[in-house]
Amino acid sequence: MRIAVNHLTRMRGGYICGAGIDMESLGHIRPIPSGGRLTTESLCRHGGNFDMAVLLDLDTPLSLSRRPQVEDRIVDISEIQQVGTLRPRKFWNLLTQIAKPKLKEIFGHDLMKIGSKSCGVEIGKGEASLGCLIPESRPILYIRGRSGRPDQVRM
Repeated sequence: MRIAVNHLTRMRGGYICGAGIDMESLGHIRPIPSGGRLTTESLCRHGGNFDMAVLLDLDTPLSLSRRPQVEDRIVDISEIQQVGTLRPRKFWNLLTQIAKPKLKEIFGHDLMKIGSKSCGVEIGKGEASLGCLIPESRPILYIRGRSGRPDQVRM
């Protein structure tokens, strides 16, 4: 299975979450190492394979198939191979091909509002946990400062 990496998220304590688009099905895939979580050593800048627009061969990952994280696949991290990088125009075309204009089109009708600024689905429900959104209007990008913690880039 080959994916084009389009999701990279910094997690706490030296961990990351990485995911990509399956080049055959155009669905999202989140590789989960059989031993736990991806570390920052999995990033290209630290000698690993993960970076935006990088094509990865995951060999034959094992599906976990549980909602809403239907994208999760168990992989042997040592078997992941970088097989190329998509050029910017091709990467953008891939993203726009899979993107949806509404959150419910991505996550399903079980999506519900949580508080005033967030949404989510209950465990065991929902169609997906990853997706690409085409915003209705131009988004505003800003940095949110938090006392005693690193600043966060927000949209």
